[in-house]
Amino acid sequence: MSVKDSVRKILEEGRGEFFSGETMAQQLKVTRNTIWKAIQALKEEGYDIESVPNRGYALRQESDALSREEILRYAATPSLSVFQTIDSTNEELKRQLGTGAPHGTLVVANQQTAGKGRRGRPFYSPSDTGVYFSVLLQLGLDFSDSVLVTTAASVAVCRAIEKVCGLSCGIKWVNDVYLNGRKICGILTEGVTDIETGEISSIICGIGINVRTTRFPGDVGDVASSLFPDGEKKGIRSRLVAEAYNELMEICNKLPDRSYMEEYRRRSIVLGKEIRYTDHGDWKNARVYGIDEDGGLMVDTEEGKRTLHSGEITIRVQKQDMP
Repeated sequence: MSVKDSVRKILEEGRGEFFSGETMAQQLKVTRNTIWKAIQALKEEGYDIESVPNRGYALRQESDALSREEILRYAATPSLSVFQTIDSTNEELKRQLGTGAPHGTLVVANQQTAGKGRRGRPFYSPSDTGVYFSVLLQLGLDFSDSVLVTTAASVAVCRAIEKVCGLSCGIKWVNDVYLNGRKICGILTEGVTDIETGEISSIICGIGINVRTTRFPGDVGDVASSLFPDGEKKGIRSRLVAEAYNELMEICNKLPDRSYMEEYRRRSIVLGKEIRYTDHGDWKNARVYGIDEDGGLMVDTEEGKRTLHSGEITIRVQKQDMP
């Protein structure tokens, strides 16, 4: 472990407590100047460290830098990478998959420069205000079961947010997580196919959660918000990642039994609603009356009942819903 990581561990384990440079230098058998350099490096990475003469250094309680040690405190993953900035956590996980990354590998970033959303859209991933992470799943599923990972991830995120933040979220089919009528989380699940067998060998599940994001580009701001747009509730990002990871792994360990689908339906914000959906590029009207065991959206249309397994939907605003 590097001196910087050792100093970070000391400060995180005693968050809010002061540690003198001399004490840490003696403990780590380095010079005080080396400790000072480690502190400066941590500050550059976003750690909110207070320095007081004759008292030393303390990591403020509200410090919210993404921390490898903090994540590992709550989640046991066989492989964890934490980046300040990266192109895409999904793409990084694909690169790691090529070098033998194991099931359960977790990649986390403070910022993405080329974050990926559904249907090739970019996912806005600014620094310091959200969490962006991807999980490698090797579950031995056939294609029909592998699509359940998407719905499982949305339930896992809702559970983690409720546990860490005390907020109850809903799910807009297929996998967008909403709070107070606005999207606060997007999920992109990608399958990696074995060329020889044609079967899905791995699944990469990417998750982006807006924690304190307040500014969004273009028309994204019309639908997006964050968990704490006023900036309150700091010091939670690392634990939020860990708890979402834990919940996802727990659900995926028993994915084929579909036991989580009841909760998915309970959290749905589209059941019973009038919607518009895409059908080969055309928008059509329907009413949602159910969600099947595979996560398909069961709708009444002008042509009769059908089940949607992919595509885009929007909720139609009714007059009684308007102010």
